[in-house]
Amino acid sequence: MKGVFAWFATAAATTIPAGYLSISGSSLSRETKTFVPEIVDAIKGMEIPGINQTLFWVEPIRFEDVTIGSYDTTIVDKKGAAGVEVNLHNMSNQVAHTKIFVRDLLGKLKCTGEIWASATGGSFKAINTLEVDQDGNGKVVTVSPTGGFDIGTAEVYHKMDQMGCEALAFVLGAVDNAVLALIGQQLQQQLVPVVAKLVDTPLDVALKFLEKPPPLGFGKETFSLDNSFVSVDYGNDRITHNNKGEFKSNAHPVESSLKPPALSKAHNRDFVMSFSDYVLNTLFESLYAEHIGESQVTIPGIKTLFDKQCPGCPIVIAVKFAEPLKQTFEKGKAAVTMKKAMMEVGALNNSQVLTLVTLRVDSVADVVFKLEQTKTNADIKATLSLDSFSCELLVSHVPIPIPLLDLDRDMKSLISSLLETLNTDIPALQIPVVGGIKLAKEEFVIADRELRLEADFVVAKKSALLLV
Repeated sequence: MKGVFAWFATAAATTIPAGYLSISGSSLSRETKTFVPEIVDAIKGMEIPGINQTLFWVEPIRFEDVTIGSYDTTIVDKKGAAGVEVNLHNMSNQVAHTKIFVRDLLGKLKCTGEIWASATGGSFKAINTLEVDQDGNGKVVTVSPTGGFDIGTAEVYHKMDQMGCEALAFVLGAVDNAVLALIGQQLQQQLVPVVAKLVDTPLDVALKFLEKPPPLGFGKETFSLDNSFVSVDYGNDRITHNNKGEFKSNAHPVESSLKPPALSKAHNRDFVMSFSDYVLNTLFESLYAEHIGESQVTIPGIKTLFDKQCPGCPIVIAVKFAEPLKQTFEKGKAAVTMKKAMMEVGALNNSQVLTLVTLRVDSVADVVFKLEQTKTNADIKATLSLDSFSCELLVSHVPIPIPLLDLDRDMKSLISSLLETLNTDIPALQIPVVGGIKLAKEEFVIADRELRLEADFVVAKKSALLLV
């Protein structure tokens, strides 16, 4: 991402947000320097149209040199003017020598020559905002208020080819005023699309990713996250986007009846991404409705008390859920609870499944989150491990008594192996990385039904910024 961004929106809906992304104002200020050289290069590459009037014409105007002395970025939280305001100060420029033609009112005196100019103390102001429609779709827009570009103190110079052209001083004065007005008008207009190109286009791509990330695939079915914008907050020198955060089945989308809890406020870190357990519980709710996870899973190489019935046979487990899994985020711990699931355990013998026992199972799996960064994504990967387990033997298909302690031991081993198998298939939650930024000193904070990823920004390329 090149440059600095901001968003502005009125609430698209009264939906309670289930997650947010928050960026600190101080990190935006640091990033301003990354796009200032791009602004300078863009101005140097500009061609301002010439002037063609009755008494004079001026060929197209170009810039020979441009400098920007200082800059600042401010998060603005004002009614009708919320967003990130970018100010460029102490701008100087040298206008290259350009051909001019002037004549008097009667057309008796005609002169050609060159005109050039210099300016110091100029300034430019732009605001990047997020406009959100009624469906929660966001689009970044860059605007510059009237008078957003001030040329500063300017001097215009002439060198005429003929003698006696000083008699055209009145016309040359009009030329000077027209040239300065044109430069101010054109820079006001042309700097906006320059900033927009650096900011809007890549951000719009990231926003689309944030609102509707790629669906998660489980077997033949996919589940999409509706992460449309609920509101945007500019308080406490931060930009905070509040998002809906609800998973739905793509095959049979249903609005969840669950309600998200209140979320904490972001503090001082450059980057804070938060989501409540509601987000994953809507996923589990959708998985349950679609009977995902109830197919047979084969676990090879586990020795159990059933080896006597089928020596060396892989174990096959099929689960039927009595209710959706439940995600909890509390007191530094993330856990997934399964209650009253019907678990059928069998042995795979020559492509035939020999049913052994049917159990009712309660279990809790710990979840550890880890950030894995690539060139294109910062992925949050979840890894499950068995925390607690209990089972009740409902039906035995084995013609011998089953020691319950041995059964309990073997089932813990089987479920641990099952979780290891699932860990390889659990999709990562992707955070789009824009422009090569990296997150550093990342920390996962878990409390009060909320998980937060807090981190600092580290620029991996000359210009960057990240958005979720």
